[in-house]
Amino acid sequence: MAGNSSNFAKQSFNSLTNVNKLENYKVFLNPEIISQLDDATFFATKKNNVITAWKNWEGGAVYEIPSIKSKFEAFALSKNYDLINNTIEDFLKDTDEWFILIFKSNL
Repeated sequence: MAGNSSNFAKQSFNSLTNVNKLENYKVFLNPEIISQLDDATFFATKKNNVITAWKNWEGGAVYEIPSIKSKFEAFALSKNYDLINNTIEDFLKDTDEWFILIFKSNL
């Protein structure tokens, strides 16, 4: 979320490879940043930064590697999100629950 987006995407990739489901992936942020996530504009900007970092790293590997893609798919389907007519990236753009789960409600 902060600093080098390529570094963040690589760390995300490594972590997402090792967790058994998306709900177990947590990013622990400085409490000051967490409190700023209550601001809608800040939240939207940071969420978009994450989506973009994941999309741009290694040609979208975070979305394409089956072991990670299946975790996003399972989470999206558990939220009744239509993955037949939409992509994982659409899910991330259209919803906030994943972002809150990973970055804000990470206790």
